[in-house]
Amino acid sequence: MFDMHDDIQCDFADISNEYAMLSGRDYPLVRILKLKTYDDKQAYSYDSDYAHDEARVSSDASSVMLFSYKGFRIYDADGGIVGELEIPDAKYVYDQQYRRNASGDFLEILYYDGLIRRYSASDGSLIAEEMETEPDKTLYEEFETDSFRITSPLHGTPMAFDAATGTLIKELKSEDYLTYVTEVNEGLITEYIKASGERYGLLLDRNLETLAYLPNLCDVLPDGTLVFDDMRGNLRKTRIYSIEELIALAE
Repeated sequence: MFDMHDDIQCDFADISNEYAMLSGRDYPLVRILKLKTYDDKQAYSYDSDYAHDEARVSSDASSVMLFSYKGFRIYDADGGIVGELEIPDAKYVYDQQYRRNASGDFLEILYYDGLIRRYSASDGSLIAEEMETEPDKTLYEEFETDSFRITSPLHGTPMAFDAATGTLIKELKSEDYLTYVTEVNEGLITEYIKASGERYGLLLDRNLETLAYLPNLCDVLPDGTLVFDDMRGNLRKTRIYSIEELIALAE
């Protein structure tokens, strides 16, 4: 394989299967590239034409649920559809949350009038329906973990407090909408959604300083495994690597 410097203009390109060839008119060498698919990181596949905003993996890793305010679809580990629903009265939906539960995961849908519907994450069946008080229209949220309490107003800056003492630790990133907070051994993973709909996460240390930017992050499993949705039909997973491990991989 020949190397080409980044300042060399590529005038010729050809792609065949998993290989690509690049070269330039004034460059006597050819760069040959091979696609790396990392099949061992592939967790689930789905129909890329199915529109969704979020993807969540079940606690037992047997299925994945894709959902938006309009509906949801559940795929098994082999990519087969095991459940699907168009959400009733979707225009009145206030919020959705995927809940992991020892007795079975479910999608919780909250309506503006206080109605709550819960759908099984294993087959999509309706498992509960009840009325509660109307939700806070200001979209103020709080996220609690073992070590932290995060407050998140819609038009304000998320604030992180010590869960035990209530002491303010730090103001968090505020340009985008905070959706989930998960505590991991390294610290926190905060998940955001941009106005464009793009999702990403930030890995923070115990001092809540950013360690890594996680594009397309869609889920954090109970064991700390990260799941990424490329929005093209693939969910991939990986664990968090230490700096020493990353250096070793680079070498």
